[in-house]
Amino acid sequence: QVKDSAASHTQLVAENRELRNQLLLANARLTRLQTAALDNAQLRELLNVAERSGLFDLQKQFFQSALKQAAQQPVKSFVFGDAHDPALTRRLLELLLLHRIDVRALDRAVTVDGQRFEAGSAYVVPVQQAQFRLVHSIFAETPPIKGDVFYGSTSYAIAPRSEE
Repeated sequence: QVKDSAASHTQLVAENRELRNQLLLANARLTRLQTAALDNAQLRELLNVAERSGLFDLQKQFFQSALKQAAQQPVKSFVFGDAHDPALTRRLLELLLLHRIDVRALDRAVTVDGQRFEAGSAYVVPVQQAQFRLVHSIFAETPPIKGDVFYGSTSYAIAPRSEE
């Protein structure tokens, strides 16, 4: 029995040593994987920052080029407003402001294309602004299309232009 006990003890010591080595290796692998995960997270963050920076640069260029385009337009502003339908005027005003379009209250009565607009019930949308492309697509007159060609990307003006 002592021999069996000594053999069992020696075997248990060897198994214990083997299990400890396996545990050490597993812990080393785990540490390596955790380090790799942290490195990956840091790299992802760096890529996100670089990508975000690139997107901000692209957005900045987009709005700067819009200002250059606006400066070349013969029409300097658009006027809208209906004294007989203030709810409709307010709704359009809210939509324009929602899209960060610069809108100013009309400070004096004007007549544009034969239509009279009164101060207090009409607004002016200047063309020279970062949101020029959106303003242009909403307010600019759509040129007539000749022939049987259909263009789905045309826009339709909803307010007369103002040369002022």
